[in-house]
Amino acid sequence: MRINTLLLTYPFLNQCLMNGMQLALSLSGCLLDAMLRISKFQTGDDTVEFALSGRFQFEHVNELRGLIGKEELKVVLDLREVNLLDREAVEFLVACERDGVPVRNCSPYIREWITREASRQNLPSLGEEG
Repeated sequence: MRINTLLLTYPFLNQCLMNGMQLALSLSGCLLDAMLRISKFQTGDDTVEFALSGRFQFEHVNELRGLIGKEELKVVLDLREVNLLDREAVEFLVACERDGVPVRNCSPYIREWITREASRQNLPSLGEEG
């Protein structure tokens, strides 16, 4: 299937491309794999916001951790445009909040998952029960 045919068959692809969303086409089967876009904005004199867009997965955690670690200002994560994430990404977000990096504007299912994972991490392991 040619790219032109793919765009005509799936009009939402054309819209995604027009909106600047990064897409990767798998040539074997023409599957779509949305990437993560990280945009940086200074939102105040002492605050930087990293706005995430797309899929936030394990392979992006170290990159985002590095960006946060290099930042001298207070960091906020905006997940308004994150549409999918995996467990490792959720575990990273729990650690961010625990370390004072607020996670804002995430969908209710992501907030619930973060809350549950944070609760799960606070439970004593079987070896620590008395």
